[in-house]
Amino acid sequence: MIQVAIVEDDIVERKRICECLNYLESSENLKFHTTEFSTGASFLDKYEPGEYGIVFMDIEMPGINGMDTAKALRKMDGSVALIFVTNLAQFAIDGYEVDAIDFILKPINKYSFAIKVKRAVNRLPQKTEDFI
Repeated sequence: MIQVAIVEDDIVERKRICECLNYLESSENLKFHTTEFSTGASFLDKYEPGEYGIVFMDIEMPGINGMDTAKALRKMDGSVALIFVTNLAQFAIDGYEVDAIDFILKPINKYSFAIKVKRAVNRLPQKTEDFI
């Protein structure tokens, strides 16, 4: 199961991301567990390195914006897959500074979303579980 954080102030957009993840679960045999955050500050307050495999981050949010949240995230965790979900394509260049693996433009298209998330999933370290 892939742990996913959605950091997005708009509840409609958070719901759309969840719908797209549900589509991927049914079409690609993937399993996600999502945790939603409405602000960058609430996300950072609860963040533990290694807790999430993928973080979806909006850029325009009240308080600390997504880019500043991503910079703080990278100080704590350099390996989590970071995907910006935004209507601000001009921030794509800044995403390289925080090692974002991709951008998804709003309104979200589930097919484009699926391609980008599958790419992120393929980059995740494979976890092995020991059984006794």
